[in-house]
Amino acid sequence: MTLKLTPGIRYLFKLFLVVSVPPVASVLLSKYLDLPTWTIVTASALALPAFVALRITYKEIRVRRRAAALGARLAPKTVLKGWPANIDILMRMMENQRTGYPGDGLWEFTARYGPGLERSRPMD
Repeated sequence: MTLKLTPGIRYLFKLFLVVSVPPVASVLLSKYLDLPTWTIVTASALALPAFVALRITYKEIRVRRRAAALGARLAPKTVLKGWPANIDILMRMMENQRTGYPGDGLWEFTARYGPGLERSRPMD
């Protein structure tokens, strides 16, 4: 009998690897390199955001190249000049829900970008 992992357990394991590998790698490098403590702490703190940014950039490049190879067109993204990860849109939608209807404010995005938008999971 083989043990099958559920999709949730696989996702959590992948997320654990993504979150833990960069700081652990910076600490392991500090064992082999004679670095001051402040450098190790700074590298450990910045390793995860840098790793996530590189993963996102790599994924976007890979998807763009794959779409170009297939002759496909990518779905538009809601890119506003504001908070990262569209937190400003989330705050605006929460304010609209508190003062009006839950779908208020979505018409402007539909008018600007069309009915289909790209959505991705964090750490994907």
